[in-house]
Amino acid sequence: MHITAMQEKDDKGEVKYIQESRLTGLLTHGLVLACIFALSVIKLIPLPVLYGVFLFMGLVALPGQQFYQRFILLFQQPSKITKNHYTSHVPMNRIHKYTMFQLLFFGIVCVVREIKSISIAFPVMVLLCIPARLYLHPRLFSEDELILMDGSPEEIENWLLKNDPEGEAVEKPSKSAQDEHIAQNGLKLPDEEVANA
Repeated sequence: MHITAMQEKDDKGEVKYIQESRLTGLLTHGLVLACIFALSVIKLIPLPVLYGVFLFMGLVALPGQQFYQRFILLFQQPSKITKNHYTSHVPMNRIHKYTMFQLLFFGIVCVVREIKSISIAFPVMVLLCIPARLYLHPRLFSEDELILMDGSPEEIENWLLKNDPEGEAVEKPSKSAQDEHIAQNGLKLPDEEVANA
C-alpha cells in the first residue's frame, strides 16, 4: 500500500519511479515499538475497529495481487480480458485450473484454521503448500505455464525475451519501478531530473 502511494506514474498509468523514503519505515517501526509500552491504551480500542483496519488494508492490497487478478478472470467476459504475459501465452482453461487449484488450497487452509479440534495443524497446512508447489504443480502444469503464472519477474522477463520477440504480451511483469527508472535514466534521482529539465 505504501509503495503504491509513493509511485509516480506517467499519462498512461505506467509507473515511472518510486519516491524512496527511509523515514516512513523508521516511523512505522518506531510506532510498533511504542505499542509495546502502550498496551493499556491499545486494549481500549474495540476489536471491530481493529478488524476493520486490517480488512481495509487487505482489500486495498488485493488489486495488485496476481492471484486476485486471475480470480477475477473467472467471471470476466473473454473480450474484456486484459492482455498480459500469462493471458497472452497460457490458454484460459489452464489459467482457470491453476487459479482453482490455489483456491482449493486456500479453502483447505481456512477450513483447518476454523475447526478448533484440528486448528493446531494450521501451520502444517501452510507448510504443505511448499511441496505442493515444488512437486505437485509440475505434474499438472508445464514449466512454461508455471513460469508465466508463478515465476519471478526475472524468470518471466527471460521467458518473454526467448519466446515473445514481437512483444505480444502488452503488460509485462512489473519489476521494481525504481530499477526500471535507473535502467532507463541512469542513476539520477527524480529530483535531479526535475532540476536539470
